[in-house]
Amino acid sequence: MADTFTLFLKNSSPDNITAEEAGSRLPLEVTVGANGTIVEVTFPEPLAGVNKTRRFQVRFSDRGIATKTGDVWDVLVPEISSIDMFDDFTLVLEVPKAYGKEVAVSPEPATRDDSGNYTYSFAKQALRHGGVSAAYGEFQVQFFNFNYLLPQDGKLALPPDTPFQKIMYVDIAPSPLRIETDEVGNWIGHFDPSSGQSVKVSGAAQLFTAPRRDLPKKEEDLDMYLLPTGVWQTGDELIQTYAATRTLSELYEEVAELLSFDESPVRPGPPRYGAVGALAQPDRARSLEYTDLFVALARASGSPARATVGYAEPPEGTRGVLSLSKGNLHAWAEYYSAETETWELIDPMWRVFTRDLRRITLFTDAHGDYSRIPLVTKASVFTGSLPEDRNERIALEMVGARTLPFFDGAVDIVVKNVGSVAVYNEEVDVLFDDQKELTLPITSLPPFSEKRVRVSVPIGFLGREMPSEIAATHKEQRVTLYSGKQTVIIGQLVTYSSATLSFMVLSFLGFRRVLK
Repeated sequence: MADTFTLFLKNSSPDNITAEEAGSRLPLEVTVGANGTIVEVTFPEPLAGVNKTRRFQVRFSDRGIATKTGDVWDVLVPEISSIDMFDDFTLVLEVPKAYGKEVAVSPEPATRDDSGNYTYSFAKQALRHGGVSAAYGEFQVQFFNFNYLLPQDGKLALPPDTPFQKIMYVDIAPSPLRIETDEVGNWIGHFDPSSGQSVKVSGAAQLFTAPRRDLPKKEEDLDMYLLPTGVWQTGDELIQTYAATRTLSELYEEVAELLSFDESPVRPGPPRYGAVGALAQPDRARSLEYTDLFVALARASGSPARATVGYAEPPEGTRGVLSLSKGNLHAWAEYYSAETETWELIDPMWRVFTRDLRRITLFTDAHGDYSRIPLVTKASVFTGSLPEDRNERIALEMVGARTLPFFDGAVDIVVKNVGSVAVYNEEVDVLFDDQKELTLPITSLPPFSEKRVRVSVPIGFLGREMPSEIAATHKEQRVTLYSGKQTVIIGQLVTYSSATLSFMVLSFLGFRRVLK
């Protein structure tokens, strides 16, 4: 019976498949299934003898390997499931420079050469658990529609800006009372709890390949990202053992090897196993368990780490629900890199450790606080171009406080973000009688938020230090408030006159008593 070789190309539909040995064509049979293509090559002559080797080639073309979505090229080399039958195996991938800037390549290539095209080689060990994915371009735009379940306290984490993501809202219904930024950088929308049980949010996320430069520099409290929590049990003996001698990349591989994705349907159950629970039930893991275990191990090893939850496009049809009780979303980890001074992505479940353009961050978790993770009941995301309405818009208001004749007055300057995007590094000038008195820095202002600053207004004797007009300006916008200086002066005169008259009356009465 003739020898055969079977090659399974997962999630691939190749064309023009041929096989050759020593320049001669080999017969083959191709079977296309739902999960990929099976290529069975037949060798007419059996291989006889001890330690004999057989060299042959299988060639094919696949239009699905490189696809352009929006402004990004995605390159996906399918997984070769029969790779273990080879004693030695090297995959060489060459990508044209015309595809744009390299965004991400996973797994890490054994070698790379950028002198001409992008040329990478991958060793057998790196390909044991999947194919090769790479992305090229500058940024990607993903439009989203999310339906959230509103928590009872009316506080809901909304899609925020991050160093790798810019959010442009189209609509939030019902409208939030305000949006505040927490210590991690999440945007927390405050809603009227009586407005309903759901919130619909639509907009666009511009996803970048490199950190944004328009964001204000933030001082990170890295010690906060080393602390143990209820789900990141860094002091556990087993966690300590795993973390003691391993690097971050080794911990990443360890988590991917230790845990197995739970293929069963999402069902009610424990809300979150945590790192120790994930080790105890390694075959019950979903994305949150993979993330929790990596974060705990990273923190135990002395590397600042945190969890991130968002909407992500699974590679090669991989499932990626969050946990047993909160599906719909995907979780991944981030670790702080002192070299790049930013948070780097690492996803042990999907085996991605470089930033890609397939995920929208919805919430960053620094404390293992499961209650704050937003519950998305319905989601749709599609690729598009930048929306036309993406300009910053600030509205200024000025409210005068009550002024007493002999005390300095005050005005409240209110800066409102009425646009669809956040405002960064802007300034509002405050003028007294057209002379600049001070500048109010607007470091960060998310949409639907405002900054209120009270400015002291001097009075002086008979209003000599008091301006007649107070103005606030931002670019071409100007709001003016008349201080009521004349009223203050009259009030002071009346007060002085009343005080003088009272003093004279009291003095006269006292003088009469002396005469008596």
